[in-house]
Formats: sequence, C-alpha cells, structure tokens
Amino acid sequence: MNWIIGIILLMALASGAAALEADAGNDQHISPGTMVELDGSGSTGTGTLTYNWTEGGTILSGQVLFSHEFSIGTHTITLTVSDGNDTDTDAIVVRVNQPPIADAGEDRFVSPDTYVKLDASGSKDLDGSIASYKWTEDEVELSTKKSFNKIFGYGVHRIALTVTDDFGDQDTDCMVVMVLLRGDLNCDGVVTPAGAAITLQLAACGECAAGAGMTSAPITQKSALGMSMTDGTCKVVLDARYGDAEAQEAVATLTLTTGDQSITEYPPALPSPESGITLTALDNYPITISGNESVDVRINVRVAGDVAEGTYLTTAYFGDSTATITINVRRLTRYDLDCEIADASGDGEVTSLDALMILQMAEVHT
Repeated sequence: MNWIIGIILLMALASGAAALEADAGNDQHISPGTMVELDGSGSTGTGTLTYNWTEGGTILSGQVLFSHEFSIGTHTITLTVSDGNDTDTDAIVVRVNQPPIADAGEDRFVSPDTYVKLDASGSKDLDGSIASYKWTEDEVELSTKKSFNKIFGYGVHRIALTVTDDFGDQDTDCMVVMVLLRGDLNCDGVVTPAGAAITLQLAACGECAAGAGMTSAPITQKSALGMSMTDGTCKVVLDARYGDAEAQEAVATLTLTTGDQSITEYPPALPSPESGITLTALDNYPITISGNESVDVRINVRVAGDVAEGTYLTTAYFGDSTATITINVRRLTRYDLDCEIADASGDGEVTSLDALMILQMAEVHT
C-alpha cells in the first residue's frame, strides 16, 4: 500500500514540474504613442513564480503585468518565468505602426478657369500601404481620389489632404491654390509683370473700387466786398469695366469768410464746364454770415456715365465773389483691376500688399 502512495506522489511532483509554462500573451499591433499592456498572468506553474520581461539584453520589468510605450518599429519581447527550480520562456511581437506621410504637392498659382491637378502620389507608407485619401477645403470634402482635377474660383484656397494607412493611422498635409483674377491686366495678350503692375498702382492710389470721393484745397480768393472763399475740388470715378458706366455724384465744399461786415448770400450761379456735368447748390439760401465768421457751403456735382476722363474747371459765382471748382473724372475700364479678388493675402483687408503679391506671382510660370 505504501508503495502505491509513493508512486502517486512521484507522479504529482512530475506533473507539477511539467506544468511550468510561460505565457506572454498575444502579439500586438498598435499606433504610435499607445501604452502597451504586457500580461504574463496566463503563465502556469507550482509554487511562487517570478517574471522577467526583456527586449534583447534590456530588462523591461519584473512584474507579472506592466505597461510600456514602445517606439515605432517591431519589438520582440521575451517573458521568462521561474518557479525556483525551472524556467520557461515565451516571446511576443509588438509592432508600433509607422504612420503614413501625406504629400499634397506644391502650392499652385493659376489664372481663372484653369484646371488644377491635385495629386497625392507623393504620399507614402513605409511599413504598409495607404488605404484612403481625402481632400478637403474648410472641412468640406472635395474628393476621395488619389488625384483629381478641379477649377477653383478666384482667391486663396487652402486645401488639406488626409491619408489613412491600412492600420488606420492618418497624416495630413496642406497646400494652397491661389487663383489670380486675370494675369493679363493690361490686355496685351500675355501674362507679364507689366500687367500685374496695374494692380499695384491702383491699390497704392486707393482706387480699387468705383465710387466718388472729395478733397478740399485751401486756395482762397477775395471779393471786392472783403469776403473770401476757398476753391473746392472733388473726384468722381466712373466704372466702365463691365459695360456702360452709371452716373456718379460727389460734393465740393467751399468756405465763405466775411470781413468786418455781415453779408447775405443767395444761391450761386454754377455754369457747367462740360456736357453731362451738372452742379447744384445744396444749402438753404439766402445765407446770412455775420462779420468775421465763416460758413461752409456744399455744391453737388453730378457726372454722367459717358463723360470722358479728365479734369474739368468751373466757377461758382456768389455776387461779385467767385470760387473755382475742380472736378477730376476718373474712368475704370476693362484694363483696370477687378477688385473682387483684391484680398490675395487672405488677411481680410484689401491693401497694396495684396497687389504686390499679384505682381510677384505674375512672374511665376504655371
């Protein structure tokens, strides 16, 4: 009977020794920056077990369970389990994915109505393949193709390309498509810096939009009664870029200054300097001006749309007093800047900086 018990004990001890088995878990494939949990709790054996995690000759941990962040690449991790008498090992592979590299291509500068090819063929994935492409502008999807052609409207377009690899990791690259309003601003048949220089000149002069403006010149004339008045000037811009120009109006201001005596003034005589130009007094007359006082009077100037560009002079007659009114007429024609595209820099303001950018870009061969 005793010999049977001894055999059973020997069999139990033999079975326990054979049961020592290290289990490092399953292989893992992760994205960069992810903490990897290594768990050896699946190992079996009798008595107290010790654990030793290593990569190459480097000890990573002596715990049954621990977390670790690995660098991009493939890592072979070995778990060694000991029961004090015997050891067993198991190895797993931790692969940290190399994210793809997006390449949206170079910035493009083009004329209107030009097809722009957006091409992601420069994108790559070093340890796998690119599974998808996504082109967007201001988060609006443009295409999911690797490359495509598109005509963009005038202005600055900031395009983002997002590529996703076969593991699900992503990368994004951006490029700019800038559409010039028209390169041939001087209509000589070719795109040159000379054409773009028109933009720079107009922006620097503040003439980027049609409309009317007025400035005053302190030129004083004196009457026989001792009253003096300043001459006036105004500028009218007629927009003929898209067809016949519409009439525009401006206001010239004259300053009347009395001497020692009070003077009453009646509506002035305002002869027209040119067919299509009409002058009208705006204030309520008669006007009484006390001695040694000044009063501003306003003269409305209306210029018909067919008046030629140039400078026109006329005289305002206040009794024996006169003042010269200078009317500068400026015409915007099809050769001038189309100001709908003036904000080339995309900073929300129309400045000469935008025109300078267009001038520089006209030298770029597209």
